Amino acid sequence: MWKSCGFSKRNTYIWSDKPYVMRKTLYSALFFAVLSVQALAQSAILSSGGDVAIAGYGSMSFSNAQLSVEQTSVSVGRVSYGVQIPVEIYGARLAGLLRYANTARTPMTNTRINLIANGQLVDTARTDASGAYLFSGIPQGTYQMTATTNKPWGGLGAVNSSDALIMKRHFNVMTTLTGINFLAGDVNGTNIINGTDALLVHRRYVGSDNSFPLGDWAYDLPSSKQINSGQELQESNLALVYGDVNGTYTPDINLRQQWINLDPNGTLQASNGIIEWPVYAQGSYDLGAVSLDLEIPEGLSVQGIRMGGEVSNADLIYKQEGRQLRMGWYSLEPFQVRDGEPLLFLQLTGNGEGELSMGKYSELADAWAVSYGDFMLSAPRLQNRNNPLSWQAVVYPNPTNANTSLSVRLPSPGDLSVTVTDLSGRVVNQATYFFASNGNQEINLESAAWAEGQYHIALNFVSATQELSTRLKFNKIK
Repeated sequence: MWKSCGFSKRNTYIWSDKPYVMRKTLYSALFFAVLSVQALAQSAILSSGGDVAIAGYGSMSFSNAQLSVEQTSVSVGRVSYGVQIPVEIYGARLAGLLRYANTARTPMTNTRINLIANGQLVDTARTDASGAYLFSGIPQGTYQMTATTNKPWGGLGAVNSSDALIMKRHFNVMTTLTGINFLAGDVNGTNIINGTDALLVHRRYVGSDNSFPLGDWAYDLPSSKQINSGQELQESNLALVYGDVNGTYTPDINLRQQWINLDPNGTLQASNGIIEWPVYAQGSYDLGAVSLDLEIPEGLSVQGIRMGGEVSNADLIYKQEGRQLRMGWYSLEPFQVRDGEPLLFLQLTGNGEGELSMGKYSELADAWAVSYGDFMLSAPRLQNRNNPLSWQAVVYPNPTNANTSLSVRLPSPGDLSVTVTDLSGRVVNQATYFFASNGNQEINLESAAWAEGQYHIALNFVSATQELSTRLKFNKIK
C-alpha cells in the first residue's frame, strides 16, 4: 500500500483507551480511512509538488508545499478513537545567481530562468537586481534549466576581430576556450570552434550578418540536474552574448568611449581611377587583430582594402553602407607597424572628398587578442581634382585642451552654418557666417570651457549656385 502510493510511513501514533483485544478491529476500520487519506495525499502531491510523509491518518489541508492535519476520529461500533495525524510535504529549494562572464561579473538582471522536465515547463523565476533567482517547493526529479532574456545582443563593439582571433587560436591549439567562453564561441552549434565560427563573428562585426545560428545569448545552465526532496541547492551561473569569447561586453551599460581618433594629416590629391587612401599608425604596435569603424566622405565607393607591409589579407573583410565603413582583420602572424607607417590602404572610386573619421566601435589588439585600449591613427584629407564643387574644412588642433578652430576653404561667396553637438546630440554651439568672397576662412570655436568628450561639427554651405555639407569630429581633453 505505501509503496504503490509513493509514500513513506514515519512515526505513526495511535491513541486508544481500549483493551489490546480491540486493536485488530480498530486497524480494520483504520484501513478504510487510509484509502481516503491517501487519495487526499496523492492530490496534494499533484497540486503542490513534493513527497508526502504520513504519520497517522486523517483529514488534511495544505498550502505552499506544506500540509497541516487536524485531529479527527475513527468509529468502531459505539466507540470513537481520536487520531492526531501530522503530515508534511518536503519540496526542494534552489537558489542561484546569474552573472555576465566579464571581469566585473555584472549581474544579469530581469532574466527568466526556466525549469523543464520531460520537455514541459514546470516553473519559472526572474533574476533580480543582483542577478539572484529562487525556486521553492520543487518536486523530486531530473530537470533541464534554460534562460531567456529580452536584452538585445549588444555585442557590437565588444564582439569584433579580436574575438575571431581568439577563436582561430583555439582551433590551432594556441589557446583553450572552456566553459561559458567555449559555448559563446560555438556560434553555429557544432560543438567545436573553428574557422567557420571565427568568420561568422567577423561577418557580424562588419555588418554582413545580423544574427548567429544559435541566437544572441549563451548560458552555462545545467542541461540535466537531479533534484531530491528536501534539498537546499545553490547554483552559480554565467552568461555571454554569442561571440564575446573574451568577455569584454557589459550588459545595460553603454560602450566606454575610448580615446580613439583619426587625425587629419596633410592632403591627398586625387583624380581619375582608383584612389589609394593611406591610414597611418600613430605609435608602434604588434597587431594580431584590427577592428575599425570608419566614416568616409560622401560620393566615394570602397573597392577594396589592403593591409600595410607584407601582411596577408586572407582574413580581412569589410562592408560599406552609405558613409559607414566597417573593416576587420586578424592573423596568427603579428603585423609589426611602427609610428608613421601605413596600417592599411583604402581603395576607392568617386568624386567625393573630405576627411576620414573613426567611430567608437574600433579596436586594435595584439597577437594574443589583448586590446591596446586608447589609440590614434592619422590620414590625409582627400581632395578630388575632378570635383567642381571642391571645398575643404579642417578642425585644429585636434584633440585640444583649450580652444579649437575651423579652417574652411569656400568655392564661392555664401552662407556657412556651423553646428556643434556632443555625443548625446545636445547642441553646444551654433552660428551662421556670411562670407563675401571665396577662399580660406578661419572660425574660432571657443571650446576651452566645454566638457571633456567627443564633439561633432556639421557644416552647411549655401551660395547662389550650390549647397554643400560635411561633418567633422574632434576630441576635447583635460
